[in-house]
Amino acid sequence: MKTIQAKLLLAIIAFMPIANSAMAGTLSVIKQTHSQQGLVGVSSPQRSENITYTVEAEYSIDDTITFTFSDGSILQPIPTGLTATAGNPDNSGFSLELVNSDPGAFTYRVSAIAPSTTNSTVGASIAFGAISFSTSAILSQPLFLTVSSQTADGESMDVDGTRTATVAETKSQFGSLVLSSSFDNIIDNNEGSDSTSFTDGDTDTITWVEFVPFTLGWLNLATVMSTSVTIEGDPGSMTEFGNANFSAAGTQSFNPSTSAWTTTYNGMSLNDTMTFTTAGTAALVAQHFRMSLAYNYSSAAGVNGTHSVTDKISVGVWALAIPSAISTLPTANVAFNYQNNTLNGAFCDLDDVLDPGETAMMTVWLKNTGADLLSDIQAQVSTTNATADITFANNGIITFSDIPVSRDRDSMASAMLEVTLNNAEINEAIDITVTFSSNSGAPLPEPITTTLNVNRDYTQNRASEDFSSAATVWMDWQRSEETSITEDAEHALTRWEVVNDNDLGFIAYGPNLSAENDISLISPVVSVEGSGEFTMAFDHYFEFEAGSWDGGVIELSIDGDDWTDIVDAGGTFAAGYNGTISSANPSLGDRPGFVDHSSYAVSMTAETLTFADGILNGKEVQFRFRIGTDNSISDRGWNIANVSFTNITNATPFTGMVVDSGVCANRAPFLNAVTGTENAIETSEVTLTAEGQDHDSDSLIYIWTQIAGTTTVNRSTNATLTFDAPNVESDETYSFSVVSNDGTTSSDPLIVSVLITANAVPEITATETMVTIGEGETVTLSVSGSDGDGDSLTYEWMMNGRALSVTGNSYEFTASDASQDSVFFSVTASDGMETSAAAEIDVTVTENTAPTLTTNQSSLTVEESEAVTLSVTGSDAEGDTLSYQWTQDGVALSETGNSFTFTSASINEDTTVVFRVTASDGRNTSAPVVLVVSVENKSSGGGGSMGWFVLLLGALSFVRLHGRGKYSALLKRT
Repeated sequence: MKTIQAKLLLAIIAFMPIANSAMAGTLSVIKQTHSQQGLVGVSSPQRSENITYTVEAEYSIDDTITFTFSDGSILQPIPTGLTATAGNPDNSGFSLELVNSDPGAFTYRVSAIAPSTTNSTVGASIAFGAISFSTSAILSQPLFLTVSSQTADGESMDVDGTRTATVAETKSQFGSLVLSSSFDNIIDNNEGSDSTSFTDGDTDTITWVEFVPFTLGWLNLATVMSTSVTIEGDPGSMTEFGNANFSAAGTQSFNPSTSAWTTTYNGMSLNDTMTFTTAGTAALVAQHFRMSLAYNYSSAAGVNGTHSVTDKISVGVWALAIPSAISTLPTANVAFNYQNNTLNGAFCDLDDVLDPGETAMMTVWLKNTGADLLSDIQAQVSTTNATADITFANNGIITFSDIPVSRDRDSMASAMLEVTLNNAEINEAIDITVTFSSNSGAPLPEPITTTLNVNRDYTQNRASEDFSSAATVWMDWQRSEETSITEDAEHALTRWEVVNDNDLGFIAYGPNLSAENDISLISPVVSVEGSGEFTMAFDHYFEFEAGSWDGGVIELSIDGDDWTDIVDAGGTFAAGYNGTISSANPSLGDRPGFVDHSSYAVSMTAETLTFADGILNGKEVQFRFRIGTDNSISDRGWNIANVSFTNITNATPFTGMVVDSGVCANRAPFLNAVTGTENAIETSEVTLTAEGQDHDSDSLIYIWTQIAGTTTVNRSTNATLTFDAPNVESDETYSFSVVSNDGTTSSDPLIVSVLITANAVPEITATETMVTIGEGETVTLSVSGSDGDGDSLTYEWMMNGRALSVTGNSYEFTASDASQDSVFFSVTASDGMETSAAAEIDVTVTENTAPTLTTNQSSLTVEESEAVTLSVTGSDAEGDTLSYQWTQDGVALSETGNSFTFTSASINEDTTVVFRVTASDGRNTSAPVVLVVSVENKSSGGGGSMGWFVLLLGALSFVRLHGRGKYSALLKRT
């Protein structure tokens, strides 16, 4: 069996449950209508099913509806992509809620509250939203959809408490269609079965056969009294070939155990008559047919009725594959490129006209609309023009590569040929013909003839505009329109046009339409001389709607300002306006203007506008002929010819056709390629180079524009763009547009992209983040770093924002003093391209406390020559080792301990000795402790005092001579 690409192939089971009601015989009926979307056939994989429910009820309902899918075969699972969606209810009294969704089953809860009524008629129908099923799977056979319903209590619906029938219908959609006969049998019998082509005008009959069995079935507990099935073409779907004839024949069977009738159609056929005017491919364009099913039923409750369903089923589009020998002929067309850069400057000007000395590139396009590959096709390009000298490269021969079958309307093959014009008359028309040949007998397209008008230029060389050439008119003149219509029943034109009128010859023609319309014909800008009278002359004839409903005016713009009526601007007519336009005119109401008919004989009248010296002198002016119409009744309109000006700086303001001057215009530069870095690691150097050319050998600059990428990089006006790849968090594409410019014109842009790859950022962790040391102590701080790319790392240490000369992962820090109680370290690691986030270390420096001293000997009395021991007690908060400094009356002693013993000297009189002691922990010194020793003289007598003094001086001298640490003569160390 052929595989069918389908969105869904569905078999739909309709049902008619019967519900509870307080009134006998009142039914609740849920009906289905179906609309398929998409095509089932091989031309489209899209398929969906919409089911709309209509409820007829006079009471509340609360049902569940389950849609169950099966494929009727063990060969294929239910598509996993099967989905269901439900539209919004059309009536606020109804609701639809999806309560369960499995790959092959969807259950909806339907609830509604309908107004109760006392009559026994069926209530009004209220429709609510569609349920749509779809899948993207490719199905090899149909999916069957079964629909079942339950009331809120899980039972089928009852009437007067009596269990009644539930009626269901089932239908399956079709598989693929195939031809019932061989290709030869398609050919008209009058031509013979071996004919290889259709004859124009022959009539051929094709039979399409559905070979997948088609089953109609219903399951009911009532009695099926009669059935009738009709299948017919969908009116309007046979637009190309007319109405096709469908036929079907089948058998019926009855299953007593289930009371089920089944009608099976083993085949269906579509007979369609087609007329072929050329050899070609036939296609079945009938996308739908209708199936009608009607039956009567009766129930045990005595409720009888008739039910009918008409459903339109999509069957898709199938093409009749006819061998290429009789396939539709290829189609061809021709195009010319007059500014092809591959021709190395073979074009001179930029007017898209082939002039003497120029070469154009001719492209021939072929489309293969047959069924097979086309090979060995050549084209011959030639001309029969006797006067023009034109040359075709390669003797006009074009050879095509193999041409595959065109799968869409834009799929075509092409080949090119250079065409050079050597000489020709002005605007000479050259007929170029392309014929096709094939040595293999491949089908060929019809010859193509195209006409080139060559060797012409345009220049402002005419003093008067006679409107004889639309090509030159629209180089100078403009037209504007504000209209409510795009076409008019009485006029082929809806705006100003250049025409060759049978009565008036070449004119500019503005129609008088039967709709609100405001259209203008605008002259070229002319510059008025500095002094003297200025005029504009023209011929005209007008036929506006009778009366003054429609009309025309002439307006003036000075130096680009707003438009003003020429009379208001100071101009005078030779003849002038002939009336006032009706106030009902939407654009020109109540204005003087040209109204009605200029004459009742169709002939032009000369008119002149004059501006006296001093009004427009030295100004740039522009005129417009403006028509305003209302929304009813048309007429001929306004006709203008032979427009000219006097006293202007350019005596020939209108463009005319001349022989090509041979002067080359500035030709735009072009870019051949952009080369350079395609992939770069962040921070690495990126180099891009554009290769440009200029046919005029002008110096070029290059304009680089960044069009993608988070970070803006350097711009350049050189052919080479260089920048360091930015840091990126993840791989990122940077794109640039570049054009070359010759100082006047830029080339077409080229786009180039560079993939910037992210470098792995190093990571760093501090061994300790919080460290405490005392003043003067030393500590080693350390970090550990890692790099995802395995790169070597260097480290940068910062202490309180100041860089340290350390590149390793550790640093030895000594707290020299307590001027800072906290020191902050920040450390980063770098792999040469990326720097890690900083690891932070806080070092707290505790202040050193000075030692303290105490003594119980602050005052002591001894006799001369008595041994004495002095001592102090020192303490330190940090437990540091202490050293002591002793002084005797300001003289330093050598003792460093906290005590020493001495013997007082013999003295002649009582005296006092003062000792001061301090303790040091190496950083701070304690407050001094003072010890006062009173020495008593044992004997009396003069000179004692002086003796003490002499001894003390001797001691002092001894200290000075021999250094600190020597005791005085008064105190002898024992």
